[in-house]
Amino acid sequence: MARRPPHSRETIERIRAAQINYWSDPQVRAAHGELTRRRMMRPEVRTRISLRTKEALADPITRERQRSAIAKAMASPAVRARISRRTREALRELASGQ
Repeated sequence: MARRPPHSRETIERIRAAQINYWSDPQVRAAHGELTRRRMMRPEVRTRISLRTKEALADPITRERQRSAIAKAMASPAVRARISRRTREALRELASGQ
């Protein structure tokens, strides 16, 4: 099978601009977000992710890397404020949806 030559710089920039334009549309982002949410709610997907997470956290190196990343993020007031804001918004959405 013949290898395809790499894209030119102009082509890469054109593709990049098209992707930025596509994803900047709030309706597109909302539609993709809803698709992802529906896929993630499938029982087999949730089970598979749960198993992967358990396996990864069983590794002490992975667990320590995750703990250090969380500690580093939580040390930033901006990150903590963003997490708090998003949590409040999610709880409001849940309360209004029920």
